[in-house]
Amino acid sequence: MRRALPRVLLALLAVFAFSAIASADDFGVGILSLDPSSTGTGDEFDIQNLTGSADLPPDYPVATPVTFDTISLTLNFEDGTTETLSASDFTADGFGDFFGNGSFDLAGDPITSATLTGTLSPTTITLSDGTTETLAGTYSATMTDPTGGPLEEFDAAEIFASTGSVVTTPEPGTSFMLLFGIAGLLGLGLKRKQSIGLANKTAIAG
Repeated sequence: MRRALPRVLLALLAVFAFSAIASADDFGVGILSLDPSSTGTGDEFDIQNLTGSADLPPDYPVATPVTFDTISLTLNFEDGTTETLSASDFTADGFGDFFGNGSFDLAGDPITSATLTGTLSPTTITLSDGTTETLAGTYSATMTDPTGGPLEEFDAAEIFASTGSVVTTPEPGTSFMLLFGIAGLLGLGLKRKQSIGLANKTAIAG
């Protein structure tokens, strides 16, 4: 039992370390940007698709042309209001990119953040290195300004698509509590065995 205890602890530590580093695989599939409006007034949100022939490995490694089937862009304004844009608020260029139809006055109506979500297809893709992956079928991006203030012209955010193969990892505190709890139980078992052995020796000596 003295030798088994350290081995059990090492095994538990190995499991904890493995689970801590396991995560989903995210692939960059595009860029959400805040650009001067094409009409010359205000600013607009544009979506650039960086898959297929437009891929830029290693940061954007999806060699299969992917289509953004649905678009939902939620804008959070400094006054606490929100606005959600859909595909009808963008113009598709025929090459996978989308340009915002509306313009925003960043000075008069500051935007604090923008969150893009949607679905895409196909879900089975080939990467630039020739390997094949299966996507979860959704993408997302969150834009905030690096200074912590309202969004400004030319702010951008990377659009990610996930495989969805997320490994649930316990909180560190929970893991350590579990580890020490098992160690404590093993310690009690060892102490009990030693007590029984001592009692047997006493009985034999008597």
